[in-house]
Amino acid sequence: MIAALAVIGITERGLELTEHYRQSVEDQQDLLVKNTLMEKLSKTDSLTGMYNQISFHQFLDELLTHHSQYRFSIQMAIFDLDNFKQVNDTYGHRAGDEVLKQIAELINEEITSDDFAARYGGEEFIVLFVGKPIEKTIELVEGIRSKIERISFRVLEGSRVTVSIGVNEYEAGIGKEAFFEKADKLLYSAKRNGKNQVKTG
Repeated sequence: MIAALAVIGITERGLELTEHYRQSVEDQQDLLVKNTLMEKLSKTDSLTGMYNQISFHQFLDELLTHHSQYRFSIQMAIFDLDNFKQVNDTYGHRAGDEVLKQIAELINEEITSDDFAARYGGEEFIVLFVGKPIEKTIELVEGIRSKIERISFRVLEGSRVTVSIGVNEYEAGIGKEAFFEKADKLLYSAKRNGKNQVKTG
């Protein structure tokens, strides 16, 4: 009888420990999921799902560190939608957000797995093209510009938008700031010279 009671007690204690372990595992899994989600949210843009500005700078820093050893080609393309304030003013910010999401999807579909795309802010996107000759990158960028131009947006009642783009190739030793500034200047050159075009340098 005593032995039977002892077995029952041990069994109950074992069940308690098993339940405690199961709950502990579930809590750890929940925490892991929450941490993963928080990490993703900190790195991505909530509207488009693209990487955000912080992630862009982190990736570029790492890329340039590797470049100093291996000397592969890097190009930066900055995309800025033309007259986008007018889109928001005419059709509303929800419609504008839908346009941004569609364009982000198009950019992600057109670039390769070696490349890195981010929403830099507002209506501006940046893509880092890695390991390609400049001619190939320009061809890809021009293709994206052309496809954006041809989209008839339902949320804009069939209206279209265009994009201006500056593309710059990294030169060893110039540093991140100069690399970015040159691409930015090329973008504004495209804006000043009629928009809906790609400027390279």
